Amino acid sequence: LRPRGLDVISAFRVSWYNSHIESLGLPVKPLGSFGRKDAGAVIIGNSKAIWEPFVKAIVDDSALLNCSDPLDTYTQRSITQALGQDDLKVFKSDCFYSCDTGDRLVAMQRIAHMIGMAQLDENTHLSVHPTFGPWIGLRAVVVLDVDGDGWTENDEPGPPIANLLSDAEISAAKQALQEALDHSNTAKLCEELHGAHKEKSETKASWKYWIKLREVVELGKANHRYGEDQAEYHYTKNLAVLKRAVQSAGES
Repeated sequence: LRPRGLDVISAFRVSWYNSHIESLGLPVKPLGSFGRKDAGAVIIGNSKAIWEPFVKAIVDDSALLNCSDPLDTYTQRSITQALGQDDLKVFKSDCFYSCDTGDRLVAMQRIAHMIGMAQLDENTHLSVHPTFGPWIGLRAVVVLDVDGDGWTENDEPGPPIANLLSDAEISAAKQALQEALDHSNTAKLCEELHGAHKEKSETKASWKYWIKLREVVELGKANHRYGEDQAEYHYTKNLAVLKRAVQSAGES
């Protein structure tokens, strides 16, 4: 998966997640374990490293542009292909993606925080990785038909990462969050930021305020910040931005 840009990966046990969401009272369904007492699972995410292979995949197969969400499709294909490799295809698996809703919605940020993969900062609602900072995306959880006992080095999750933000960053983040909300249509926030994947001559400027929220965090910013096309596409799903990146990659 790493050559495909899915380079943020950690193992956990289904029982950990199910106990965690129950203790928090989260309105999500527990994960199944294929009839086992416990099962092994992995959470899969990406840093900025996903952008180049994703764009190249479209250069090689332009039909990806016609998908309802090319990045989600790319992610799903990459994971499906990985699970089809000889050392994994012997196991049954159940894949949950960040785009899933309803009974298949998984609290991925909570998993990452619980197992010490990334801190869930309550001020910014961002997952902050100890290397990449907030410049990550959590893409999928895969449950495998294997015993949870022995799947991980430790019998218990975590501990969660200590606070990665300074007091000054937390204060700045609160201000940046308020500015982003002030410049957004909060009644249609998801639609405005992550609306339908379509080509737009221009996108609402509010996404720039949301990217500033991430930029408040110094950790990872110098080396792992998304490039301009990746950042704009991440927040706007503007097909024109993706086409621009594909054209540039095709010419290089």
